Amino acid sequence: MSKEGCIVISIKPKWVDLIFSGKKTIELRRSFSNKIENGVQAIIYSSAPVSAIVGIVIIKSVEKNTPLSIWSKFCKETQASKAEFDAYYDGRDYGIALTLSEPKRLPNITLDSLRERYNFTPPVSWRFLKESEIGLKSLEQIND
Repeated sequence: MSKEGCIVISIKPKWVDLIFSGKKTIELRRSFSNKIENGVQAIIYSSAPVSAIVGIVIIKSVEKNTPLSIWSKFCKETQASKAEFDAYYDGRDYGIALTLSEPKRLPNITLDSLRERYNFTPPVSWRFLKESEIGLKSLEQIND
């Protein structure tokens, strides 16, 4: 898998827990790359206060559509309330729904450890792996 075949995505801890419990299968984004192919591995970075890589998922598909269409199609799978959903997409003409599969929680790799080993900077939303982070693609073999 090339470095373009793996991304790091920041997600708030509330949503991370729902993803790894299997309840949340749709991750909402305001924007996302159209260069991401179905089946890409996403490394999940749980934002503060966790501040750690916590697992991996496969992005099964990426759908860009109006917020109304996304809500109509995926409301249950997002695990968001209508108020949370509307606030997130407020003023937006379109949104992105990432269909997640194969969630696998891994032992946390703390931000301090990531910085030391990989010169890691957490993404604001998401990003491709940097050259210095290619070792993160085999996360199952990394122990903190």
